[in-house]
Amino acid sequence: MVAERLLRFEDTRAGGIRVIDAATNVEATTLPPGTNGFLRVALRALSRERRMGGVGATPAFRLVRYADGRLVLHDPATTQQVTISSFGPTQVASFGALMR
Repeated sequence: MVAERLLRFEDTRAGGIRVIDAATNVEATTLPPGTNGFLRVALRALSRERRMGGVGATPAFRLVRYADGRLVLHDPATTQQVTISSFGPTQVASFGALMR
């Protein structure tokens, strides 16, 4: 692992997604409605696992970049993960922007 960021995601009333740095509890960014389709799908899949396991939205996700270039979104609450780098450079760029 060469970089890690703990993130929480919250839906906004307008249909966007607030991205919160869980370490500082400060909003990192807001993703506008209708954007970041892959990110939304990945979060829905992980959130479905949380609902099935009775886990709420409070635990942070771990976005991790590894030395071999992989970018992985981990859910420590369910042990599920999505290897973002498997889905191509556009997806890596959208999630990679959240590492900053």
